Amino acid sequence: MKGYLGTPYEINFSELNGIVSQFKNGGQPVYLKRLGRNETDLWYDAVDFSGVNVLFVEWTHGNNDYLEGVDIPVFLNSTPKETLEHRKSRNRDGGADNPFTMTVLDIEQTALISQASKAKLIVAKNGEFLSLREFCELMRRES
Repeated sequence: MKGYLGTPYEINFSELNGIVSQFKNGGQPVYLKRLGRNETDLWYDAVDFSGVNVLFVEWTHGNNDYLEGVDIPVFLNSTPKETLEHRKSRNRDGGADNPFTMTVLDIEQTALISQASKAKLIVAKNGEFLSLREFCELMRRES
């Protein structure tokens, strides 16, 4: 799993990088992939970004080295406990705290922590801005 999660094996970074590039170069429309709840629920929507100057890519691996074209990397932090509680509250997949999901969350959390130093802004779940030192202290306390 460690060699899969957050890598081009899991994520089509080429497609995502193309979307970011197309947006930044004013390409219209930009086609965005949409996913449903079933494996076969997949489609693209043409999105008109004319008049839009800022694109937020909110995503677990937003500071990933494979992602290109990010001008201001922002790390939206939540502790493992906050993440698990959020997953439980959404109750999309049932068993949010099963052993497999917990393993995935642990691997992702390790990757996220390693990427935090690349962020220009670190924002806690409560909206507070954190320095890298404060972030590291918080994560140390929560582990």
